[in-house]
Amino acid sequence: MNSIASYSSYTSQQLPQREIAPFAFSLCTREEKVFIRACDLLLGDHEEKALKLFYRAARIDPEFLDPWFMAGFIELCNGKVEQARQAFLHILDRERVFEGLYILRFLPNLRVFANLFENFMFRIMPTTPEVAALTARIYMLEDRLREAKKIIHAAYRSFNDNEAVEAVWAQVMLKDGAPEEVIKEFHEGANIHKISTELGNVVTYLCGKAHFELGDFRAGISHWESILASSSHRNPRLTDWFKVATARAYEKEGYLLDTLEILQTVSEPSIEYEHETDVSVSMKIFELTERLKAYYEQGIVKPLRFTEEHTYPRERSTPDFLEFRKTRDSRQSHEASEP
Repeated sequence: MNSIASYSSYTSQQLPQREIAPFAFSLCTREEKVFIRACDLLLGDHEEKALKLFYRAARIDPEFLDPWFMAGFIELCNGKVEQARQAFLHILDRERVFEGLYILRFLPNLRVFANLFENFMFRIMPTTPEVAALTARIYMLEDRLREAKKIIHAAYRSFNDNEAVEAVWAQVMLKDGAPEEVIKEFHEGANIHKISTELGNVVTYLCGKAHFELGDFRAGISHWESILASSSHRNPRLTDWFKVATARAYEKEGYLLDTLEILQTVSEPSIEYEHETDVSVSMKIFELTERLKAYYEQGIVKPLRFTEEHTYPRERSTPDFLEFRKTRDSRQSHEASEP
């Protein structure tokens, strides 16, 4: 498994131990002092030494969960999945909710990211629900669906308003062949967050995918176009993913011009359009253009476009396609005016 996590401290900060007054530091428990020293080392780019101290703090007091999270995440970033899993499971086995208060206090500029959907990284917080989502995602990537379901179902019962939990839960359900459960849970968007974050967009995308897998392509289009019409899809790679999904649904419905127009707006045409056939977006654009030209030349009339206006962006179109569309529209106008 490729590394599915990363972290950074994007701005400099005073080292935690120097930030605390000597008297206050003397009042800290032994495990707290070790944890603070570990934070100092991590900020000083001494990751291996920091990891040893995080484990030492965790051993001193197994109920002190912040060092367990830090140790697990560092292990995960270094590809040591089993060690990371054990640290995260230790957190999830505790009855109390983990809130990462020591991490937030002594590493305020730390940003941790994890692969929660396809190959996209999302920021996660040191909390119980997001540790559960990440752990279930690790099991899912290893095709250990039974373990993933056990963890994510438990998390979903307690934290079904958390976007990370929602996103991983929906993916597990879809992989388990239960798209109807996703639709039932997110009936009419009742449980879907307002489209305001990238992870919230993923949840909406997965609901659309559930409809797509059941053959309701128009419902999928409705969900995905709502994402593309919002202002929150700022990640170009993720936006391209949503566009390709929308284009595939339009193609399934037989609306080839809509399919082509959407694909013309994809910022990276070399990305995959169909995994099963290893077709890229640029290859699909060429294929659709040739098909549409053939239809026109043969005088075949097909329902190539919806009549209502759509909200997906149209940043660009190729000259060949624009000329083809202009010729087609002119011909249709001429045919309509004939007695």
